[in-house]
Amino acid sequence: MIKTVEGDILNLNEGIFVHGCNCFGVMGGGIAKLVRNKWPEVYNAYKSRYAKMGLQLGDVVSVGHQKLHNNKAAARHLHALTATLPEQVIVVNAMTQFDFGSEEGRVYVDYDAVFASFARVKLLAKDSGLGVHFPLIGCGLAKGKWEEVEAQILAALGPDIEATLWVLPT
Repeated sequence: MIKTVEGDILNLNEGIFVHGCNCFGVMGGGIAKLVRNKWPEVYNAYKSRYAKMGLQLGDVVSVGHQKLHNNKAAARHLHALTATLPEQVIVVNAMTQFDFGSEEGRVYVDYDAVFASFARVKLLAKDSGLGVHFPLIGCGLAKGKWEEVEAQILAALGPDIEATLWVLPT
């Protein structure tokens, strides 16, 4: 089951913050742009991975606080460490859409990629002991349906991982 809280996910103090990205190293809109602006090193890790190896649907690029290097189980999942994130926060750039745009009627989120990304996040959650937090991934600019996204997240995380959906207050 997914718990829902109202608030700004960018103010998360503890947990794994998962947000959707495209496979082209661009964080130009939505939550991704907010992440890029607040934590440039999270964007830099994503951009670097894109430049070195490219990105595929379902990939994740995870960034945590430098103190997490002491947690060897969690650290093996991290692509970069930084001092600017809260100590108990890991930000996961999840490749949930291949590309981006604003084409009328086109859905950009890939539901199978949501599942694949969250299956990887489940391993990180188990190793770190942290809960998983996310906005309405793929349901804004990527034009997906929350019912579809939610089903993929639940199937990937299973019943043992704490999952929290963050929505902005109305």
